[in-house]
Amino acid sequence: DPLKDIFTLSVGSKCLVKEKTENGNEKTQLYVSYGEKKDTELLLNYGFLNDFVVGSEKTGKSANEADDTVRDRVRRYLAEEFVRRNP
Repeated sequence: DPLKDIFTLSVGSKCLVKEKTENGNEKTQLYVSYGEKKDTELLLNYGFLNDFVVGSEKTGKSANEADDTVRDRVRRYLAEEFVRRNP
């Protein structure tokens, strides 16, 4: 398996958290840590910024089918937030 040496997942006790949903059901949330990273590393390597959420876009399409306009808007929001945080 060529991916065996590239990717390793270790799940610690704080990674899986049980939470109640709005309708009272229970779900398990997996939390992933990328370690201590600067905004530049998060944005360039992973495509997001810590503690920054872009408002959900109502496109009528699944996330995999989002059109270029929506993706471009998300990229613009990320770039603007990065510049705001790193003057």
